[in-house]
Amino acid sequence: MDQVKAIILVIIMNIIFPGVSIALSVVVLHGEVRNSFIDNITVIRSKTVECMSFLLSFFLLLNAGAWFAFAMFLQDPYLIVPNVVGLASGSAQLIIYINV
Repeated sequence: MDQVKAIILVIIMNIIFPGVSIALSVVVLHGEVRNSFIDNITVIRSKTVECMSFLLSFFLLLNAGAWFAFAMFLQDPYLIVPNVVGLASGSAQLIIYINV
């Protein structure tokens, strides 16, 4: 019985959840939200930040900082390491914005 539950859970997490996520993103992302999402893809392809918004970068940096503070509170290295990377890359991106 436990194996059946495990198989059902694997099917839900690997097939149904991604399918629903993709379907919702196609249906929900319209207009300005879709343009913002496409801008992020353009930034990755062109390797330039000229079409990415400053506020998005700033709030992503704040998010990494909040998670880093939480990780330090818990002393959890599995949360600390990726958020140090996020803080470093977010800081570098904001420095590029300021200097360009």
